[in-house]
Amino acid sequence: MAEQHIRLGHGALTVVAGWACPGGITLRVVPWALHDRERALYRWARGLDPDFAADRWVAGVALERRDGPDGRWQTLARQETEGTGAALPEGRLRGWEAGLVARGAKLAARLGGAPGAVGG
Repeated sequence: MAEQHIRLGHGALTVVAGWACPGGITLRVVPWALHDRERALYRWARGLDPDFAADRWVAGVALERRDGPDGRWQTLARQETEGTGAALPEGRLRGWEAGLVARGAKLAARLGGAPGAVGG
């Protein structure tokens, strides 16, 4: 599947795996990294202190499900971490991504789905 990439200031959302399943169910794996204002808004939405520090970031990977084309995306599993500086923990993020892709593939197989292009 072709990656779907959405820029958000200094951060991004990227769909790296997706499965279309019977009944209109769609699964996807989305790694993400947020910096600056996007990070502050994310923290605020999660009920945390917004913390506008310029050198801080939050990054993670989510396995999501949507029931039908008009449904909302629901997070089934998420791994995330916060840090300071320019470098993200790429090894850790790749490991989390691989685990959630494997988990998504197993769930898709149980649901009768197949890998393919998944829209955002």
